[in-house]
Amino acid sequence: DKFSLEYMLSQENFLRENPESPYMAYADNTNYCFNDIMQAGLELGVLGLVLLIFMIYEVWRASLLSNKVHDSDNSGLSSFLAYPLLCILIFSLFSYPLTSVVTGYSIIAIIAVLISNSDSKRKDLYIKRSMTRWSFLAVVAGISFVGIYCSCQFIRACCDWKYSRYLLSDFRYQESVLRYEKAYGCLKNEGIFLNDYGKALSLSKRYEKSNEIMHDAIGKKMTSYSMITLGHNHKMLGRLQEAENCYWRAYWMAPKKEYPLYLLVKLYEESGKTEQAKKLGRKMLNRPAPIKTKASEQIRNEVMNIIIRSK
Repeated sequence: DKFSLEYMLSQENFLRENPESPYMAYADNTNYCFNDIMQAGLELGVLGLVLLIFMIYEVWRASLLSNKVHDSDNSGLSSFLAYPLLCILIFSLFSYPLTSVVTGYSIIAIIAVLISNSDSKRKDLYIKRSMTRWSFLAVVAGISFVGIYCSCQFIRACCDWKYSRYLLSDFRYQESVLRYEKAYGCLKNEGIFLNDYGKALSLSKRYEKSNEIMHDAIGKKMTSYSMITLGHNHKMLGRLQEAENCYWRAYWMAPKKEYPLYLLVKLYEESGKTEQAKKLGRKMLNRPAPIKTKASEQIRNEVMNIIIRSK
């Protein structure tokens, strides 16, 4: 999520310095670059990008050369499997398929077939020179066991995470937090998970603990919702200035959204800053209306009532 983090910080700074920019009407939370190769270059650097391109080239070359191996009965299959890899590569230039777990497992399976269909004489020679067949099998078995164990732990944690979201949507906040705590050990480096966990803690009124988790979360993945959660925590703890700063940051990250402005209007009214509440409320209502939903209409009606009450 390094790309998303750096992009959102840059977007916030740019729009804050250029409030009249035409991009204000379109800027929103951005998670992907919509070009996996470019995103890999931005996150891994030039050396990482060169190594990635070299690996792609070697896999492609191996799949084509395997068709020339005379002692392979499945050489045609290896040649055929090169084309799904090419399709994934082309698609990754316009989207983000490599972030999908299904795509990742598919690529691993294709590479495994390509390796199994490579020159058997060359493989046997390598195994004999490096280690005995039994020691080679022991290493493979050990790696497989560790991989399966870690995968099972990860899947179990993801199941707890999924159920936590269900409990959260059912307003069972305390039960949801218990599930998040259970999954935390395995998913503590996942930015999306940490944002969800921090939100659950905030809804269960554990504001200090929520702030602790959210500060870890925004170091891995930051969105306007991250700032909204932090702002709500600070507001409930009586830190109104910190809450205001967080709400403004949420707005500059995604200025097309009205919710951060609505929260600022409410904060100004509750803290006695009626003139600021009216000014910001009018600015919000004078903006082009977003896609009409029940929630957006309720927000605009409440802001109108705040302006009327402040007269």
